[in-house]
Amino acid sequence: MSSFISRNNPKLKEVAKIDDKKLFNSFSAKKPTKIVIHGWQNSLHSPVSQNIKNAYLSKYDVNVIVVDWSHGANRVYHRSKFATIKVAAIIAELIDRLYRDYGLDVTKNLHVIGHSLGAHISGMAARSSRVGNVARVTGLDPAAPLFDYQKTYERLSPESAAFVEVIHTCGKRLGMREQLGHIDVYPNSGDAVQMGCANDYLGMCSHSRAYEIFIEALQDPNAFMAIKCTDWATFRTGSCNKNEKYYLGENVNTKARGAFFMKTNTVQPLGMGRTEPKFTPEEIEEDKSWQEWASKLYDWVM
Repeated sequence: MSSFISRNNPKLKEVAKIDDKKLFNSFSAKKPTKIVIHGWQNSLHSPVSQNIKNAYLSKYDVNVIVVDWSHGANRVYHRSKFATIKVAAIIAELIDRLYRDYGLDVTKNLHVIGHSLGAHISGMAARSSRVGNVARVTGLDPAAPLFDYQKTYERLSPESAAFVEVIHTCGKRLGMREQLGHIDVYPNSGDAVQMGCANDYLGMCSHSRAYEIFIEALQDPNAFMAIKCTDWATFRTGSCNKNEKYYLGENVNTKARGAFFMKTNTVQPLGMGRTEPKFTPEEIEEDKSWQEWASKLYDWVM
């Protein structure tokens, strides 16, 4: 099931199923379209779905389609993981119908956004569409458990769309830390535990950071400046500060490629703006200790 909302009338919600003869009455193919897909144990009404939708409608004139696959997502994890393939096929059909029924140019005006399991669904759905190469896919901390990095057909990958960006915030725990897109952004190393998520034993706080960062970037395009670098340890030294910059948000540089790193605040607002990050020797040592603690925590939990 999917729910469609537009900025012209954000209180009017149209609900549709893929086998409905007509999906939506108010859909405009002239506007950019955002498809939002939640992850495990979530639904249409979860913060990830509603807050991304609200962030877009508060600032941009776009169509927003929020996918509700809660029937599959609210199962034991391995069943939800295996449901992602079927859900992706249904969303691929939705994309094809937006082209056939309404004339949406998916190569220019379609952006699919997914969190956790929804990130992989986004990638598979966009890649499976038969009406053109989808313009953009954003993966928000793609889920790690039961996913094989080598099996690109069952996960988010650079082949998913013309431009694939990934934000990693719970690596070594709930999220995949491998590069999965054309550009991969690693806040605070990209691993759990994220700054401000102390005692995040299960990783849920760190896992949620990805969509919280994305939402804040939609509201403030200057909030998050990521810098191209080889790894977090090198980034901490400041030796990458003069490298290529990438700003998260709606109007991104789709020609950017590679791994980018950034530092965030521990509390909202998380963004640190366009100032080049600086780590004092004391902060570097503190961060090393933090990373070591997080790694030991991961080993203990696993």
